[in-house]
Amino acid sequence: MEFLYLKIPSTDEAADAHHALHAALEQALAEAGLGTLLGWGGSLGEAGGAGLRPLRFHRIDVEVTELAAARALLQRRLAAMGVAPGTELHYSVARRARVDVLGASGWVPRALPR
Repeated sequence: MEFLYLKIPSTDEAADAHHALHAALEQALAEAGLGTLLGWGGSLGEAGGAGLRPLRFHRIDVEVTELAAARALLQRRLAAMGVAPGTELHYSVARRARVDVLGASGWVPRALPR
């Protein structure tokens, strides 16, 4: 099994939509026999004037059996569901951190600095 995670730009107002996203991704992974969601939660931004920290990203942790196939499946499903540009899919290849970022023209793979 391999681990990957998603970072989806989000706001406090969008939190209710995450339940549908979790269900759709879990179903797609299960039907393809590629893995399962391990958990999810919010990542907070910087504190504002009132000291409150708004939701900045929604993170989803995923365990997969075949990394390449799961990445392709998740990229298709996320794009079809209309997730925000800037969504990131983090994973490792040969112990090197990598990320695919959703941009205006699709997913762009990038190596992360060591």
